[in-house]
Amino acid sequence: MSQAGASRQETVAIGDSAGDMDMFLEAGLAIAVNPQASDLKFYRPKSQT
Repeated sequence: MSQAGASRQETVAIGDSAGDMDMFLEAGLAIAVNPQASDLKFYRPKSQT
């Protein structure tokens, strides 16, 4: 994100498996396009201010 000059709040991550979790955790908004995948569980990170 820093290489592109974008802040965390300005980024969106789109993925479909647990392999995308690192990306999800770094993005301001994370979208799982296959939330029924057995390797994805509901995850709600703590608010980061």
